[in-house]
Formats: sequence, C-alpha cells, structure tokens
Amino acid sequence: MRRALIAALGVSSAACSWSRFDEVTESAPVVMLNQPRSMGAGFGLSVLTATRDENTILFVGGAFGQSSAATFNLGFGESPDTDASDVEYCNGAVGQCFLGAPPAVLSHAELDGEEHDFCFPLGLGDTPLQGVGVMTRCADTTVFGYPIPPSFDHDAEFAVQVGQPELLALVADGGEDPWLVAAAPTQPIAWFYRFGSIEPVSLVIPGEPPGSYGTTVGALAKPDGERLLAVGAPEQEGVFLFRADDENVTFLGCLGGTPGFGRAMSSGVVLADDDVPELVISDNRSVFVFDGAVLLDLPQATGNVCTLAALPENGLVSSFGCASQEDITGCNNAQFGVAHGVGDLDGDGDGEIAVGAPGMTTRGMSTAGAVLIWDLEERGDDQLSDVLFMSSAESNDQLGATLALPRIQGRNIVAAGAPGNGKMALFYCSELVPPELRGERCK
Repeated sequence: MRRALIAALGVSSAACSWSRFDEVTESAPVVMLNQPRSMGAGFGLSVLTATRDENTILFVGGAFGQSSAATFNLGFGESPDTDASDVEYCNGAVGQCFLGAPPAVLSHAELDGEEHDFCFPLGLGDTPLQGVGVMTRCADTTVFGYPIPPSFDHDAEFAVQVGQPELLALVADGGEDPWLVAAAPTQPIAWFYRFGSIEPVSLVIPGEPPGSYGTTVGALAKPDGERLLAVGAPEQEGVFLFRADDENVTFLGCLGGTPGFGRAMSSGVVLADDDVPELVISDNRSVFVFDGAVLLDLPQATGNVCTLAALPENGLVSSFGCASQEDITGCNNAQFGVAHGVGDLDGDGDGEIAVGAPGMTTRGMSTAGAVLIWDLEERGDDQLSDVLFMSSAESNDQLGATLALPRIQGRNIVAAGAPGNGKMALFYCSELVPPELRGERCK
C-alpha cells in the first residue's frame, strides 16, 4: 500500500507528498496519539516537550480549568508510545489544580538541593506543603508549588477555593538550568524564578502596566547564563523586555505597535552565525523574528512606549505572513501565528520556524488547519519552505492551534494539536529533511 501511494502521489509534490499521511498502519509519517480516557474535553489544547539525557517526552493538556493532562514517551527513534505513560497531571489526585494557559516544562528542577527531571509547572494549584502557588509535578511524581508574589495571594486563594481557575501564563527559557517565567494578566503582574530557587522575582515596568500585561510570556537563555525575559500585552500591542542574570534585572523597553503584537512567543536558534536563540513574536497577521543577541545588548530603558522603530540595525531578522498553496487556503481566517515554535527539522544545526494556522481550509475541509514552515537561511528570508497537514483532515480539527518541536535522533519533529476534534499528531517528515536523515517513516 505504501509504495502504491508514493507512486500515485510523488514524494516531490509539496501539496500531496507521503509526509502528510496518517491513514496507514505501517511506518506512517504522521503518528496520532491516543487520548487517555481520564482526560476531558480539548485534548491537544496545550502541548510541551522536553529532552533529558536523550529521553524525550511530550506533555498534552486539555481544556483549561476542566481537563487533566498526560505525558507520552517518544522514545529514542521513530517508535513513540501512542498511549500515555502518565495521566496524573492536574487530575485532582493531589490538591486542586488548574492548567495554565499554557503550562510550562522544565527539563529539570532543583528543590531543596535535589534535582528532579521533567517537571511541569501546571498552573495555579493548592499544594500540601507550600499552599496556593504555581503547582508543579515532576516525572518522579514529586509535587511542589512555586510561591506566588504576595500581592497575588488573596486573589489566587479565592480562585482555588471557589473552583474558578485563575489562568497563568507560564514559560521556561530552555537553558541548561532553566528558569521559569510566570504572569497573571488579571492583576496584571509578571515574575520569574531562577534555577534552584522558589523565590518569585517581579518584572516591573515604568509606570502602570497595561491591562493585558502578562497575557503571554517568553524567554531565552544565552550559553553564558544571561536571560532575555519577555512579557506580552497583546491588547496594547506590546512586548516588554528584560535582561536578567543571577543577580540583576534590567528593563530594556517595549517592542510592538501592530495589532495583537505579542499574541504568542517562542524562541530558538534560527541563525547559524551564533548560538544565541532568537525571539519569535506574532501579532494578529504576521510573525516577527528578532535577533536575541541584539535584544540582549539593548540599553536600560526608562519609558514604556511600544515600537519597532527604535530597534538597532539587524535587530529584526525577518517577518512574514500567512501563505496559501493548492491544498491549503483561507489565510483571511487562518488564525495564523496563534502558536509557533523553533526546531532543527533538517538537522543542519540551525532552527526552522513552525507556525500554526488552525483556521485554514485543508483539502476542502474548513478550519481543518495546517502548520507552515519557514527555513530562514539568511536575514530577510520570508519564503514559505513547507506545509504540514493530515491526510485525514476533518472540518474543525484546528491543527496547529498548539505546537511543540520534540528533539529525537539529532533533529526535531513537529507535534501539533488539533483540539477541535481532540487530536494530537506527530509529523516525522518534511520536505526539508535531507535523504541521509530520512528514517523509515520518511522514505
């Protein structure tokens, strides 16, 4: 069956290549994960990944405040476990917990001098020892809470008591010893925790923070340990930047000025000329890629006007918008950029940018969704490189509403949520993968 499909479709066709098929049973290039029975609505509404000692796992969550979450073992090659390995995340087994929007993942965390692998800050919860805080559960079943800023205590405790989730924005910076960034946009406040510490450090801007401050958060880590922390206020069209190290926090100003700027953020090494990750930010129509090294060199700022006009030379690497192909259409309603991520899909050492477009029409199916890929070989590149979708696409799948890029065997694959119909897909293949790195699923 597989050879017949390849002969009929042609692997060189970007629209209908073998890499889109999930409707076969042997070495399918797209693998669908099974939703655990214990999970409620919205399977795939959040997805995270982490690698530790070459072991890669995937976290998949459901509806915020309603469903639990689970982890899947992706293994070391092309044979992931399609059934969840652990379903005890935010399921009521320990305290009360509400998934953040989205949760975060720490490859490892240190608590009382002891390290724990694969720790997931889930959101607001009530832990047995620390009380109400950022509930975190690790793969070894350790549960603890990161204390929240005192100004947030009363509102957080009330939300947990009455069973109404106070949704937090959470992200980890991806460094060797990762930091956690958190925000509560209803306050609005933002803060972070250095590795090995549970003390919240506030991220304060000059003047009053705008109303949506903390709706999204982003972070990246330099190899020397310096961090760039970002707090989004998309309703006010801005992303506020901070430089932080083991001792200091410096406010660097605000990027923005376009509608919805800061609706989603991600980071990763995109340019091959250094090892400092780039910061990727989307607005309501476009995706912007900023040079992380340039942003970290910004001077301390005293104002909070959000603009792109004051960026230094080479600060903006590229920007691009939605694109259509024969089998994917409907950019006007695509929700392009609602999720994105960076990963090395082709194994060449620098990252490609995967962008979700869950509202796109795929092969005639409305809002089936798709994932669009950009490979920026040099500054200013803005040409679409590849498109991922499911051959079994159905209306309202909303593929690409959430994204993660797990690392397996020296390169990344794409994990895309399709929460409209409760699906989670792993894309092992892309037109970008060179022949020497194509496993059985990509041949």
